[in-house]
Amino acid sequence: MELYRLKELIDLANTYMQIGYTTLDAIIRAEKELTNENTSAITNI
Repeated sequence: MELYRLKELIDLANTYMQIGYTTLDAIIRAEKELTNENTSAITNI
């Protein structure tokens, strides 16, 4: 995973956390949104 994609994932997860999601839920939701649920961004790091 390129660094800009990782930063995008972190930024989106932070947005989800600001609206009340737990850290893990925020990361999972951000990953699904960024990858369209086709591949795992986390396992590609």
